Amino acid sequence: MLVDGGRQCVCVSLCFMASVTHEPSTPSDVDHILQLGTDLYHSISTHRGYMLINEIPSTVNLAGRSLHFRVIESKGGSTAHAVDDLDALCFSIKGALKRCYEESDMCFMTVGNYPSCTIGTKKTADQMYLVMDSHSRDESGKSVPDGKAVVLRFRSLDQLVTYIREMCESLSSSDMPFEATSIACYPLDTVHSPIAPCEDVQDPSVEAGVDSQVNENATTSSEQSTPVTQCQQNASDHSDHEENDDVPVDDINTQSQLNGLYCLPCRLFPDSSHRRPIKLIREPYRDWKHVKEDMKMHATTDYHQSSMAKLEAFCTTHLEPSSRIDATLTFGNQEIIQRNRQILMSIIKVDAGDSILEKHLNSCKKNATYTSKKSQNDLLLCLKNYIQNKIVSEVRAQGIGPYYGIQCDEVTDSSNCKQLGLVIRYTVHGHPNERLLEFLDCETIILLEWRLQANL
Repeated sequence: MLVDGGRQCVCVSLCFMASVTHEPSTPSDVDHILQLGTDLYHSISTHRGYMLINEIPSTVNLAGRSLHFRVIESKGGSTAHAVDDLDALCFSIKGALKRCYEESDMCFMTVGNYPSCTIGTKKTADQMYLVMDSHSRDESGKSVPDGKAVVLRFRSLDQLVTYIREMCESLSSSDMPFEATSIACYPLDTVHSPIAPCEDVQDPSVEAGVDSQVNENATTSSEQSTPVTQCQQNASDHSDHEENDDVPVDDINTQSQLNGLYCLPCRLFPDSSHRRPIKLIREPYRDWKHVKEDMKMHATTDYHQSSMAKLEAFCTTHLEPSSRIDATLTFGNQEIIQRNRQILMSIIKVDAGDSILEKHLNSCKKNATYTSKKSQNDLLLCLKNYIQNKIVSEVRAQGIGPYYGIQCDEVTDSSNCKQLGLVIRYTVHGHPNERLLEFLDCETIILLEWRLQANL
């Protein structure tokens, strides 16, 4: 059994694509590739976890050969998509693979999330497609608990797409995210002959240590597909793109360190309402061959137009702060508060000929005149509480004490009920003050109760 089995699928796929020039003919050939990938994983991995494609070093020594690797571009999408999306950045499986094979004959295919699985695909000189899947698979390449690492051959791109969909269905779902990544390989020097199978390698497997197998897809149907639309003037590198005046780059920001493009509105104001591509937003765009076509399509997407509207609104409010929603609401609220205070003062004073009160009574709703018995009593209660709190604050604010005296006298109101009038005497800045604090019912009042109510 291989150590760290199940984590080195990227390294195994890399060894398969870089070393195989023809289909492996025996299980020992497959075993040899598995062993090479495992050894490479142990030599370059630093964390002993799942290795990512972007962690592949630029230079790798593989079976005595120094090879330079360059990750070209990734195309992502969903396995459920039959065609590319309108923005041409969320691809179908076929659209992604077709573009990758235009850039290189080697392509990683990663499907799923946490954990994901990566397989290596390679287009041969005779237009065949080879696939190595180092995970536990059956003879047709579908996921099974006690399977083997497999190498499959397909006669057309449509067969390869069908296999990937069926493999995803065997994993969990027919709708899974995927990412196709093309990679280029350049030999720096040749120390030994091309890789040959190791006869002494036993039958290891990445997943469960069982025998590996070689399988050929028996389907003989030829590939029939609609060509992907391309620009008539394709740009092959960054300098060609800069000279193309037809590309709508008003909203595109060049990232020189990463040699790619970002969409400034989409990066500053991302629209998170639905799934969007990561190119131009979280990762740089580098597909210079299709840049004109992709930029035009990107400019027509809903999420780009939404981000553009947010950017324009931001610029407008930055240059004209008074046009901000919060500023408009604050100004409107201040006007309402000031007008309501004027109406309240007029209701309390009730002066003859008050135009503010007259306008209020003529324009307000019948249930909002504030002239009813209940409303008037509520206003009087508010005034009483305000005055009492003011008197208590003055008593507590004395420099010495606080000291105060209480005067009381019995009076009879208009309903012939006896009440006790309380007057409090205290000093303010050394001068005596007397204030009527409250009228209390004589039947229930005692001094302790009053002091507790007045909080003195």
